[in-house]
Amino acid sequence: MRMPWGKYEGQELSDIAESDNGYLLWVLEKADRAGPVLKSEIRRILGVGEPKTCSPPPTPPPPPRVEYRTVYKLTAEQKQTISSGVTRLFRMASKHCHPDRGGTNEDFQKLNGLYEILLKEIESN
Repeated sequence: MRMPWGKYEGQELSDIAESDNGYLLWVLEKADRAGPVLKSEIRRILGVGEPKTCSPPPTPPPPPRVEYRTVYKLTAEQKQTISSGVTRLFRMASKHCHPDRGGTNEDFQKLNGLYEILLKEIESN
């Protein structure tokens, strides 16, 4: 078989193997233009086997989901402190997510939903 392209275009692969093994190895490993027929012929001439394919390791199962609930009650003063901190952080984040400030409507809705959930959780304790 003759080399169809490149530095040794038109020369026999066996002649190339005698003079420049490195080029054929490069074609085998790196060249995207080399088709399967050319690659198998180069492997035969160089005496190199088919590359081994490795399957990715199996993904581990997800950890069990644990529900965490507080076992203590918050005082009204603690609730107020936490609530004001959450509100302050929400307002800071909403400046970045608001659609009028370059954010997306979807992100802003997610942020509002999270804020409501946090406030309900604070009030329920």
